[in-house]
Amino acid sequence: MLWIMVIIIIVGYLIWMLVLNNKADKKEEERIKSLVSEFENLIMTFIKKLHIVGEIYPITYISGNPLMEGYKYSKMYLGKTDNNELVFSKELYEINEYLNELKKYSKEGPNKYQLEQYREYINQFTHPNYKIDLHTLPIKDINTFTIKGDLLQETIISGGGGGGSSLGGAVVGALIAGPTGAIIGSRKSINPIHSKTVTHDERETLIEFFYEGKKQYMFLDSQSYAALIKLIPEKEYSIVLKNSLLKSL
Repeated sequence: MLWIMVIIIIVGYLIWMLVLNNKADKKEEERIKSLVSEFENLIMTFIKKLHIVGEIYPITYISGNPLMEGYKYSKMYLGKTDNNELVFSKELYEINEYLNELKKYSKEGPNKYQLEQYREYINQFTHPNYKIDLHTLPIKDINTFTIKGDLLQETIISGGGGGGSSLGGAVVGALIAGPTGAIIGSRKSINPIHSKTVTHDERETLIEFFYEGKKQYMFLDSQSYAALIKLIPEKEYSIVLKNSLLKSL
């Protein structure tokens, strides 16, 4: 009877622990869902504060804007405001990255410390004294934009080889099948040939604009070109050139 009581106690303890773990998992899931919702609301709040209308696009700022010298090679979001300006926001990109990281977590994912870090991010961006780092470029000051550089493709071939002779293989071949076997056995096996194409994008998007009456050039990554086509297609170099030629006729 004693061993039956021991088994009952052990089983009861295991069930109790399982229930506690399930409750803890559900609580953790609820905390994650709550943080995800807060980050999504924070993104919408930032978009409203930045007066962004329409879509926003991930880009990389390289150089060229006198007001953004400390942001070289920074990932940002690019959008268009209701004041007819381009707006560059590194903060909006960072908030969205935090959100994407949080969404990847399963219930076994973040520990308590990590969740507290995300809570600190929320508190930082929602603090009453927090000042948004705003960078804008009036569209009227933009002359043109274009894309320059090369898009290179390289084919890498691996495998193959073999075809030569191997002394070890010749000895084994001779022992098995005499002189003929020695010739066949000496041939090395040929590995399967594989090829893959690697793309090297060396292009940069170039924006020609005026700042304090002087012509300036801003450099962005190649992906920015597609974003600018959607945001300010009328400023694309070939379109500006075409319109200029039509006006001169």
